Amino acid sequence: NTAKSKVGVVAGESNGKVSNITVTGGYVGVPAYYGGGIVGMNYGTVDSTSFSGSIEGEDMVGGIVGVNYNVISDSWSDATVNLTYKKGYAGGVCGSNSRVTSHISDCYFTGVLTDAYGEGKIGGIAGYMQLGTIDRCWNGGQVNSSYTSAHQGYVGGIIGHSLGAKLN
Repeated sequence: NTAKSKVGVVAGESNGKVSNITVTGGYVGVPAYYGGGIVGMNYGTVDSTSFSGSIEGEDMVGGIVGVNYNVISDSWSDATVNLTYKKGYAGGVCGSNSRVTSHISDCYFTGVLTDAYGEGKIGGIAGYMQLGTIDRCWNGGQVNSSYTSAHQGYVGGIIGHSLGAKLN
């Protein structure tokens, strides 16, 4: 997808504060490149939100936020998240958390996360983290991958692939 669409039920992109939002039975679908149940791309704060429903996306998809550059707190997802691109990032809460200032706290996931190709980076909280911090988060959902010797992705209960992230 060359358009790199930003799709969320509340906002495609947020630079402000999104709080006290509950979405039940929501749907975010392809061609979401940055797809989140609440926000597609977050530069602000997402606080006290919840999402249940379905999310299908091509690259950075998450139950709450597709790609996070700032703060996600006190939020939970019971989504069915399907990664539809071979080398994408998907997380129960956040697909990609990619700055030293990125912070996810007091969040959890109880849904189902699936990478049908087995080549993505998927995790119960975040699919990919380069720097940033996760505090007091837990995963009670399923993380499924078609991982084989021919298709080698990264799969984790909390983070699929971490580069310098801090977990507390």
